[in-house]
Order: sequence, then C-alpha cells, then structure tokens
Amino acid sequence: MAYWTQLDNDNKVLRVTIGNDDEPDKGYSWLINNLGGRWVETTLDNYAGIGWTYVEGLGFYSPKPHESWVLNGLTWQAPKAKPEGDYYWSEDLLEWVAIETQTI
Repeated sequence: MAYWTQLDNDNKVLRVTIGNDDEPDKGYSWLINNLGGRWVETTLDNYAGIGWTYVEGLGFYSPKPHESWVLNGLTWQAPKAKPEGDYYWSEDLLEWVAIETQTI
C-alpha cells in the first residue's frame, strides 16, 4: 500500500493519504491532477504525520517535542541521555525524572 504526504512550501506535511497500488505510479498522478501541490511517498519504515518535516534524500522528522531538544539526523535528542527504566523528560528541570509507581 502506498502512503503519500502533501508538503507545504516549508516541507511540512499538510496531509497523509493512501495511494492506489493498482496504478503504475501508486496514485501519484491522481493526486497531482485532482489535489495539486507537492506529494512525497512515505512508508511504514519512514512514516510521516501531519506537522512533520521532510528533508530531501533523508526522510521525515516529527515536530520538536521539547524546546531544549536538538535534531540529530531525523531524531530529536534530549540534552541528557535517558537512564534505564521508566522516566519522563521535565523541560522545567531539564532532566529525566523517574516515574513513581505504586503497588496496591
């Protein structure tokens, strides 16, 4: 199954749709002729959603999860490595905080 993303002028994904595998171009011509715009194929290996950004030749990356995180290739990274176990990122503290669990 073909998945297509429509991009705006900043290479941000506007929408994602499914193409027709029975057509030689997997539905690309139909998208251009009926909806216009710029369309790039996405796959389950390089999935993209609305608001993601496309980098030519590399693929897609998600919106920035926290202000302090930096982009490394197509992956956002926290300023500090995540410890083993259950943690969440605290942007206020700029560190990973353990998730406390209770047993009943």
